Amino acid sequence: GVPAGLARRAARSGGALLLLDRGFTAARAVAERTVDYGFAPAGPGWAYTRGRPGGTKLWLGAGDAARPLAPAVRRFALGPGGEVAWIGEAAPGEEGDLLVAGERGAPLLLGRAVEEFRWARAAPRLAWLERYDPRSRTGVLGTGGRGAPPRTFGAGVTDLELTADGRRLAFLRHTAEGGFSVDLWLADLADPAAAPAHRVARGVFGFAFSPDGRWLVYRTRCTRNGDACDLERVAVTGRAPPALLASGVKSFDFDPRDPGRLLLGWQRADLPALDVAVWRDGRLAAIDEAVLPGSAGFLGPDSARVAYARLRPPGAGVVVAPVPGPVR
Repeated sequence: GVPAGLARRAARSGGALLLLDRGFTAARAVAERTVDYGFAPAGPGWAYTRGRPGGTKLWLGAGDAARPLAPAVRRFALGPGGEVAWIGEAAPGEEGDLLVAGERGAPLLLGRAVEEFRWARAAPRLAWLERYDPRSRTGVLGTGGRGAPPRTFGAGVTDLELTADGRRLAFLRHTAEGGFSVDLWLADLADPAAAPAHRVARGVFGFAFSPDGRWLVYRTRCTRNGDACDLERVAVTGRAPPALLASGVKSFDFDPRDPGRLLLGWQRADLPALDVAVWRDGRLAAIDEAVLPGSAGFLGPDSARVAYARLRPPGAGVVVAPVPGPVR
């Protein structure tokens, strides 16, 4: 049957990969000297590499057995359908090729000289940077997969994100048009006849899709070396103009249970900390001041509370605070 879990012994103990049964009462070693391993985000797929760090052999699991798939692999990632994508070895200092394969069939070559790739969280679509230039840290953006026609979106791309369903793609591109800028672009991958990607905004420092894939949120028109930016939102369908959500924002995070609600942070001038508030429907509700960057988040099961680390007395330490009523 399909293993319930995977575990790996420490390298000094042989690095054996263990398959755990459904009751987590028994474990069976399937390989020695394993380097990395993982499950598919959804479905029964699993994979592992074994050998020496930096150049390993990839095995793909099906049920409680695995078959060798590729002899020289730098890194791999499993997709939601159980397929595995990987970057093969190349000469030292050079990037390898990106390939994808499933439980059956030969591997499919997707891109050459690939530095970065990622899966859509809930769809068998990949996006990657090929023909990567380490000097500028940019590449040609490509997308595709088994059953997804390959497309490219030009060079000079540094960052990318897919919606969970793989229907939309956002990316940052370096441009010298009218002076150097890093611009945000949005592409429709669901419709083969859709127009090419279009530019959403110039001078963007950070972006993300909402959890439901309806909105693209980003920081632009930044000052103070990127510490204070306008936060804007644009719908991923149509060409409606962007809406300003807040000004002077340093960070933003989505509520995983409510895609229309965000946790915002403003950089303080007197210490390396944030003042934090919740945004929803154009209204802000303050949470606290002097919050450790990266520590704040909504708590389950209903996101009615926020947890964070407070850096300054009174009340320094870990805090759990209720989300104020106007945004609930």
